[in-house]
Amino acid sequence: MAQIGKDYYEDLTAESFAGILDALARGEVPAPGPQNGRFASEPAGGLTSLEGFAGGHEANASVALARELGDTVARITGEPIAAQPKAASTAPAAAPAGEAATGSKPATQDAPGAGGADDLKKINGVGPKLEKTLNQMGIWHFSQIASWGEAEIAWVDENLEGFKGRVSRDNWIAQAAELMKESG
Repeated sequence: MAQIGKDYYEDLTAESFAGILDALARGEVPAPGPQNGRFASEPAGGLTSLEGFAGGHEANASVALARELGDTVARITGEPIAAQPKAASTAPAAAPAGEAATGSKPATQDAPGAGGADDLKKINGVGPKLEKTLNQMGIWHFSQIASWGEAEIAWVDENLEGFKGRVSRDNWIAQAAELMKESG
């Protein structure tokens, strides 16, 4: 866990923490809160009690404010906050009727950060069509992909129409982390 300004980043690995620092250095705003798909302090495998309350969670007030303002660094330094694209909710997407949800939807963005989108085609197995699909899903940066945990990987693997299983099969997380190092 790390606190950056008033924002908390939880369930970190060395790689996801490095991704957050790299994103901040590039002027991007990583989504605060749990980095492995959890909502709060529930077990990593999901709720074991009060299961009727599963899904549909909104972010806590601190995370919601950080997403609304869109600039963690400006909140720390007191600089004026420029309008930034808001990150979409990290709440799990609702499963179609009769189907169980697989994983948790990763944090997404409505548009790329100020420096523009990363060339996701540098990831082995991502071509122009898949890059366009990822962008339409709100995935623009290596840092987003590098921060995914098991739940996010499962969700993306399941929801990539025509490319199911690609994230796991081609090990996107490690590739994205390496590409972040090379470009940073």
